[in-house]
Amino acid sequence: MPSGGLLALKNRIKSVKSTQKTTKAMSMIAAAKMRKAKVKLEKNNVYLTNLEEMGHAVFKYAESPENNILIKENSSDKKLVFLLGSDTGLCGGFNGNGPNYLRNEYGKSDIIDVALIGKRCRYYLNKYGYDIVREYPDFKDVMTIKEARIIGNELINLFLKEEYGQISVVYTHYESATRQKVVEEQILPFKYKEKYNTKADTLDYDVEANSDELVSEYIMRYIEEKLINAVHHSKTSEHNARMIAMDNATKNAKEMADDLNVKYNQLRQGAITQEIAEIVGGAESIKKKRR
Repeated sequence: MPSGGLLALKNRIKSVKSTQKTTKAMSMIAAAKMRKAKVKLEKNNVYLTNLEEMGHAVFKYAESPENNILIKENSSDKKLVFLLGSDTGLCGGFNGNGPNYLRNEYGKSDIIDVALIGKRCRYYLNKYGYDIVREYPDFKDVMTIKEARIIGNELINLFLKEEYGQISVVYTHYESATRQKVVEEQILPFKYKEKYNTKADTLDYDVEANSDELVSEYIMRYIEEKLINAVHHSKTSEHNARMIAMDNATKNAKEMADDLNVKYNQLRQGAITQEIAEIVGGAESIKKKRR
């Protein structure tokens, strides 16, 4: 009986089943994290909607918002893309989707620089020839207002210094468990005409600050919230992608284990049949000798 081959198959089956248990556990963990992230995203979407409603009032009282320094275009022809990814893998094509979007949208462009969250995207960006000018570590859960303010101020200063004429954020937008897509949203210069109807009816406010200062303050707060909201979308999409990837890995491991079990049983049955044949042949030889 070929015990060596059977033992190797048995050990491989054991290894595949162990992998199956691991991927199933990772899928369950990702599903739990995704549900929590989705609740946080829904709450943050409400806050963002209310902030945008406030923007109607801000621009209603603004005298000449188009002259604000954060709304006017500058002389730079370079563009900075703030790309959101992840520091961790095992989430399917999640970390490659953003870089693939840039490649399809812009190709290899010398006027595009990237500020990156998530080191897993670095390989794709280097492969496609994009320069990473800033790199931030991935956020374990969500981006805090303090972190958003630091990054937001850095982006605003780059725009004010005219190092970049346009700054946008690229992230995976979570729509449902079966649909996520990479989107790009321009944050500087601030495109208020596309976002707000300045003639819309709003609540009346007593405004003490200078209208231009009020517009600048609103834009800075909006950029901070936009970054936080983008991280919420990205995290929810990441956990969803990991859950799906681990589900598929679990199914593949089960199919592999089933195939190996069939091979194991076939080999074992063949060895038993051969052994029985040898016993019967030996018995017949003994009978002939006795005759």
